[in-house]
Amino acid sequence: MRSFLFSLLLLAVSSSPLAAQTWVKSLFPETFHDFGTVAKAAKTEYRFPVENKLDQDIHIASVRASCGCTTPIIENETIKPGETGYVMARFNTGTFTGARGATLTVVIDKPRYAEIQLQVKGYIRSDVVFNPGEINFGTVDAGEEKTATVDLDYVGRSDWQITNVRSPNDYVSAAVKEVNRSGGRIGYELSVSIREGAPIGLLQNELILETNDRRLKTVAVRYNADVRPLLSISPQRIDLKEVVPGSKIQERIVIRSSKPFKVTAIQCDGFLLDYEPVTEEKSVHLIPVTLTATEELKGDSAKLRIRTDLPGELSAELETTYLVAENAK
Repeated sequence: MRSFLFSLLLLAVSSSPLAAQTWVKSLFPETFHDFGTVAKAAKTEYRFPVENKLDQDIHIASVRASCGCTTPIIENETIKPGETGYVMARFNTGTFTGARGATLTVVIDKPRYAEIQLQVKGYIRSDVVFNPGEINFGTVDAGEEKTATVDLDYVGRSDWQITNVRSPNDYVSAAVKEVNRSGGRIGYELSVSIREGAPIGLLQNELILETNDRRLKTVAVRYNADVRPLLSISPQRIDLKEVVPGSKIQERIVIRSSKPFKVTAIQCDGFLLDYEPVTEEKSVHLIPVTLTATEELKGDSAKLRIRTDLPGELSAELETTYLVAENAK
């Protein structure tokens, strides 16, 4: 009887609003974002991560905003265990001005029902306009330097000026120059560069422009770039299961680059490789490979390396894992 009552008590606690709130809050490492001061019509977005640390799928059923100044977007409705999804908040700077804020209510219906509220705020300036509304570098090859420009138009004080530009990223720098000044209409050109060595992945943040405005001292402009390796290979891992010397395994490998290239060699320790030599220069190669396990096969993994004729004989590699059969030891 005492055990039964304890179980009922535990069930009541676990299903209480406080317990549900604690459960869903653990999925969201961030629940608040300040866009700061942004220009009218600037593309202003923020992606709230949703980290699934559970052993079940998470399903986001809906999200609603308390104010039309912000549009919520579910980027990933279903998030599998160990994965991260996103709920985007898009600040509608083209149709709203001044101090704005919104509450986004996210509704989750799996693995059980829960709600959580996300908060955003910012100040949309009506006197500053960026064209285009963001600095979009697009795809950038690792090791490549790339520059993009954006124009800023200001209408207001005749003595208004940009005094400094701050970048939160060491790999992104900016220079600004005044291009026109006529009464209260002032124009600037902002030149933004990604320097060599930027880390691979999505590079996004905001540049902060400091001004001599005593009331609104700064304005932000968003930038983003997708930094990709010059040479990529897929799959990144091959699981060969159990192998014995002499056994043959067939796989297909895709290797790509932004520039046409030739494959000059393919090697993998402990395996003989049979493949059709690639003589044509292409940006994408689909290569069927037959791996034959040898007597020298040791351990439980090896690197499969593909060498190319790109500068420096650039190569890519993937990991092969396997289990040497007991009767082969």
